[in-house]
Amino acid sequence: MKNNPMITHAVLVSLAVSLSLAGSLARAAGDPGAGALIFEEECSECHTYTGKNKKGPTLRGVIGRKAGSAAGYDDYSDAVKKSDLVWTPEAIDRYLTKPAKFSPSIKMKYEGLPSPKDRADLIEFLKTKK
Repeated sequence: MKNNPMITHAVLVSLAVSLSLAGSLARAAGDPGAGALIFEEECSECHTYTGKNKKGPTLRGVIGRKAGSAAGYDDYSDAVKKSDLVWTPEAIDRYLTKPAKFSPSIKMKYEGLPSPKDRADLIEFLKTKK
């Protein structure tokens, strides 16, 4: 059977795209060290990761926590308190992309974090704060 150059080319292009996507997914895990810096720049005015509440609730243990349930913090909107939202990494990523679009009922006034890399780094940092 003869090799068809068109098929060979298509297979090579598919392989290259697959490897490229695999590399992107591996990078999507984020860097918790970079995330610590992002936390300080973007979040620390209102949040801590130590367990203490400030203007906003502590983000210690936020991964896997039901929205509106941080101990000792009670300034949540009624809609958030009644929601079934759990702060998974995916939910946090969607929220940070465009908070007002994610949930208009959340009281936090924040424009969002447009960079996927910055969001991934911040989420990896938050994962370390259990």
